[in-house]
Amino acid sequence: MLTEFWQSIRNLARNPGFSLLAVTTLALGIGISTAVFSVVNGVLLEPLRFRDPDRIVALTTSDRARPRPSPRMSGGDFMEVRAQNRVFEGISVYFGGEVGVEAAGGAEFAGVEWVNPEFFRILGQNVPPMGSSGAIVSEGFAARRFGDSARAAGSVVRVENRAYAITGVLACPRFPEGTDVWLPAPYDPENRNHTAINYRAVAKLRPGVSLESAQANLDAISGALAATNPKTNTGRRIVAVRLGEQLTGPVRTMLVVLFGAVLLVLLIACVNVSNLLLARAAARRREIAVRTALGASFLRIVRMLLIESAVLALAAAVPGLGLASLLRRVMLHLAPANLPRMAEVRMDAPVLAFAFGISLLSALIFGLLPAFQISRQQLSARTALGGSRNRLRSALVIAEVALSVVLAIGAGLFFRTLLALNAAQLGFAPDNVLVMYAHAPARTLAEYVNTGRFFTSRLLPELARIPGVTADAAVMGLPAGQYGSNGYYAVLGKQVFAEGRKLPESNWALASPNYFRTMRIPLLRGRDFTARDSFGAPQVIIVSESVVRQIFGAENPLGRQIVCGLDEYSMKPMTIVGVVGDVRQDSPGSSPGPELYMPIEQHPYYGNELQVILRTAVPPPNLTGAAR
Repeated sequence: MLTEFWQSIRNLARNPGFSLLAVTTLALGIGISTAVFSVVNGVLLEPLRFRDPDRIVALTTSDRARPRPSPRMSGGDFMEVRAQNRVFEGISVYFGGEVGVEAAGGAEFAGVEWVNPEFFRILGQNVPPMGSSGAIVSEGFAARRFGDSARAAGSVVRVENRAYAITGVLACPRFPEGTDVWLPAPYDPENRNHTAINYRAVAKLRPGVSLESAQANLDAISGALAATNPKTNTGRRIVAVRLGEQLTGPVRTMLVVLFGAVLLVLLIACVNVSNLLLARAAARRREIAVRTALGASFLRIVRMLLIESAVLALAAAVPGLGLASLLRRVMLHLAPANLPRMAEVRMDAPVLAFAFGISLLSALIFGLLPAFQISRQQLSARTALGGSRNRLRSALVIAEVALSVVLAIGAGLFFRTLLALNAAQLGFAPDNVLVMYAHAPARTLAEYVNTGRFFTSRLLPELARIPGVTADAAVMGLPAGQYGSNGYYAVLGKQVFAEGRKLPESNWALASPNYFRTMRIPLLRGRDFTARDSFGAPQVIIVSESVVRQIFGAENPLGRQIVCGLDEYSMKPMTIVGVVGDVRQDSPGSSPGPELYMPIEQHPYYGNELQVILRTAVPPPNLTGAAR
């Protein structure tokens, strides 16, 4: 076998042009498929790096009245599940996002999650107890702010003007991904009603309990909740989903389709090399005839040719791995920020095994048919390769064309989708807009009121004076942004806002004066917000065109009053003073829907964490430094 291996290398070296072309073709196919497999493996196939990952589940809410299940649950539902569950050894809610954190004499935006005491035990992570005023921070945050983990221990971080002493530093993995600071939350959720679905929850199955048994217990609890709270829980079902599936569900189909497409590319590469081998077959007729005359068996000749194919494939695997490593870095750089488990995408042992596995499989694919064809022709004592060889090459060409057509159709459909998304009417103009996230800590009502006033009365006028800025505004609820809220609302005289009533739903946003002009959202009726719409002034609201169609029809909405559940101030009647155009709030692929816009200063508890928007007459990146 070793002798045949070296002989194969010498045979390939005699024809360097053929060998280089074959190796290059295979390296491209192996490199692309291995790079994509590294992402598929890290995101979809590798188990979560927690203790007993198959026992960790996310609790979600399914409702017949909603088109899509929610990844959250209400505080009231959570408390009932925790009290009545017979299948979980632990259950915890968590909530948070990216907020301002002060530490070591500076401040930065960081991922912050409020968790209750069972959270880390569910994930199997050993961390010191936080108590009521402790904090756990990530290794990256500790290194960034304090220099190393040892210096971070015992130091203080401040969030919303409250001090927390760091009791522990957590190494990877982090959950939720991107979190840098974990703070203690009350054992019972603050909002305990069954209406607001605000909390994410994780639980850990007891040993030996299946997901099906857990779901049966949750279905019984859901039925009991519907019986005791028919207005809110009728048609609602609490569903347990494996945490890994919950994290990767939104991208699973996309990655599987992408992986299938690159496997087609690899198959096309194999067919190309098969054709190269068949084209080379004519030059080897005499060599194989001599081997046959000297007593070489059919299997021996096939083995020799397959070894040559394997040498080609393994030679292509080396540059293919280099290309895969480069493409992996490019893909991670271009990947959306919300791609889950990005930190776990690496060139590890399973990826290397995949690369060499597909290399050997490729050798079989592109080597077996030509080897069989050459050997059969020689052993049957044919004097010409003509007819049967040409038929096989024609079949390979047909297969290559068929694979290329499938790939081209998929690419065409993908391109058509991109064109459709690019042509979608967003309802606003995203070009020449610089978006910045701003947060100011506040704890008391007075601090929140002053913070909202600072953003609208001091910060925005200062930014407007930067050369190149043509308009500026602030918002909580920018389309496709991180902030925002949604829920039920009622128009006085048409609906009654009470727990359990079926009410219309909409997105909610807080906006400063000039927001609609800055985003170029058309004002269809009435007026924009002004500086007079401050805290303590009569409550006002602006609605989108979809709200008018949904509720008012041909009636004039101006002057009518709305209440919603954003905060205590939105439960007071808010007078409609304007109507604006619809926007695609979630993405270009989402449908425009109802939107309620309220003045920032009139809802102070949500006005300290905003997106500041600058419309510019110059490239937006040119103003980043001045805006900071």
